[in-house]
Order: sequence, then C-alpha cells, then structure tokens
Amino acid sequence: MARTARGDVREYQGLDLTSMPVLVHLVFDLARATLDRLRDQASLEERPTALWSEERDSARLVGQTLLWADHYLVPDGMAEELLDSPGRAEAPRLERALRDLLAVRSLVELGVVVPVPDEVLTVVTAKASSEAAERDIDARSRRG
Repeated sequence: MARTARGDVREYQGLDLTSMPVLVHLVFDLARATLDRLRDQASLEERPTALWSEERDSARLVGQTLLWADHYLVPDGMAEELLDSPGRAEAPRLERALRDLLAVRSLVELGVVVPVPDEVLTVVTAKASSEAAERDIDARSRRG
C-alpha cells in the first residue's frame, strides 16, 4: 500500500525524542552503504557515471539531465536536518526535508538519485582528491 507524504510526516510528529538517535543512525548508515556500493561499482570495467549537483530539487535535476548519468548524487536534506535540528521544535524543517525525499522516493529506491550528506561526501572525496593532486604533481615534475 502506498503511503502519502502527509502520512509519513504524521508518523514523524509522533516520534518520541529518544528515537531520534536511532533515526539519525539509520539515515547515515544508509548513506554509507550507498556510497560503499557506488565505490564498488567504480572498480568495475564499465564504471557507472555519477553526477553530483547542489540542486535541491532532485526530480528537476534528473528531468533536465536525463540519461547523462547512472546515478545522481544530491545533497541529503533529511540528514542535514537531523543533524542540525533533531528536536520537535524544528519539525517543520524536517517535515520539508522528508517531503522532498518522498517526492523522489522511487528514484532513490532504484539508486538513480542518491542523497548524500555533505559531511559524508567531503570525507569520501578527500582521499581521492588528494591522490589525484599528487598524481598531477608527479606527472608535471617528470615532464619538467
């Protein structure tokens, strides 16, 4: 049975604040598992294309760039709100983030849209960026 965004929001509003750490853990565990899967796919001979965008409207992003990428990495508003405002007083912001996520739920479930917390993206890409810079420096020093 399909659940509406409003139904999911009502469920959040009924959560006990002691459940918030569990919700935070689940959101970040999902993000980590997704990034691990993407990293594993990157080692395949035919690597999938992933496109990162700061665009908050994931459906619009996919619609405008359809077939440019296998995966669209987008900011995870849900994770950001859980980190920034885990209390009931901030429920309207968390509700908006939940609605945005539910709007692209089917694309997330298919792995087309991949919500990634900014902090996770920074940590995951730091090593790759550093290694790429070192390779560039080494290549230039050998040439010149």
